[in-house]
Amino acid sequence: MRPSAFDPPAIPPAFWERPDVCQALRQRDMSALFRLLQQYLGLSQMRIGTAVGLGQGRMSEVINGIRGIRHTHVFERIADGLDMPDHARILPYLALNETHLARWRGNCLVMFGDPQTAEDLAAALAAMDDGFTRAEASLRCDLAAALHIRGEHDEARRHLKKARELAQLTGSARQRRRIRDLTRRIAKAA
Repeated sequence: MRPSAFDPPAIPPAFWERPDVCQALRQRDMSALFRLLQQYLGLSQMRIGTAVGLGQGRMSEVINGIRGIRHTHVFERIADGLDMPDHARILPYLALNETHLARWRGNCLVMFGDPQTAEDLAAALAAMDDGFTRAEASLRCDLAAALHIRGEHDEARRHLKKARELAQLTGSARQRRRIRDLTRRIAKAA
């Protein structure tokens, strides 16, 4: 008997172990996850949408990259609707390695106006994994602030431009506010 759109999808445990699925989950890229569900399990948009509580129009927008998923409660609803195992539900908000510790340290020091922070932040940026888009936006904003403190306004603007692009991708209103405020400060100083 053919499953209906209202039946919960049966997702084999091996699906959650696939590297491309793990990457999509790590990046909280529900568009990629939904496409992988379609590609490997043959699930329709309707079936996925019904399981996760998203209407057909919203599913289409997410899958096609027009809209993203931003709110934690929606991520939780998706995880519950797809019956994700615990290890797949972990979308790390906290990364503990030397690069991220340097990034956080730089974030603190730039608030105190330490001009030497720019080198540490530049090194952290060079070592950062591509999967941390939101963290990179924050790091570039901090680096721009440190460069501004040193009087390197053109270089600061270059990092702010990239930070703005990344913040748009992640939908981070907080990062966009930080970038807007720093852009104004640099413009006044120039």
